[in-house]
Amino acid sequence: MIRTDKIDINCDLGEGIAREEQLFPLINSCSIACGGHIGNKDTIARALELAISNEVEVGAHPSYPDPTNFGRISMKLTEAQFKSSVKNQLDLYFSVLKNFQIKNHHIKAHGALYNDLMKDAELGQWFLEVIQLYDYGMIFTPFNGVFALMAREEQLNVKHEAFIDRNYAINGMLVNRKIPGAIIVSSEAVWEQLHTIITMESVKSIDGFTIPMKADTFCIHGDHPGSLKHARFIRAKLVDLER
Repeated sequence: MIRTDKIDINCDLGEGIAREEQLFPLINSCSIACGGHIGNKDTIARALELAISNEVEVGAHPSYPDPTNFGRISMKLTEAQFKSSVKNQLDLYFSVLKNFQIKNHHIKAHGALYNDLMKDAELGQWFLEVIQLYDYGMIFTPFNGVFALMAREEQLNVKHEAFIDRNYAINGMLVNRKIPGAIIVSSEAVWEQLHTIITMESVKSIDGFTIPMKADTFCIHGDHPGSLKHARFIRAKLVDLER
């Protein structure tokens, strides 16, 4: 049986999407862009206001400092450059957060940085050293990959994440957005992926292989065209299960 009260649907927000305010009532937690790929004090504050009014947990969503490519292309940075960038983003986020009666719930990397952390131990160590300077709460990251292992070894509070609107490759990485089928467009298929991960602790890769997949939180991308439709469909399904 699925414990619907244990299912955390999260969304990456504060990214300038027009329908964002409609997503907040449908989710449990959100990761707020903090200036690396997009975002500023005003967008962070607006996202926090919406989160508070909808009783949604909030987290910081730092990325590579690359607004031109929306943080979706890997960057080669020195240790000093990387740490300075992440710190600047978190300084911005927490400087706004302190004005609200809400505590930070988590930190989650964005885009190419999120993917690179899964396989680059040096980058992972730099990231961990920076975020531990803050009241980070917990870390959202996939259960597979080097970064999750490092965080668990340091006994940090980790919440494993899976994406339910993106297809996976056989290696457990997300399929590149440039490849046809990378984004799941059917709400029924999004729900099926969520249901399979919860009940079977696995997911079907884009080429049909079953791969292990465990998660405590499930992401819908706020910038996908179908995000609002998917969120409404999933919320309706969860309400039906509670009856």
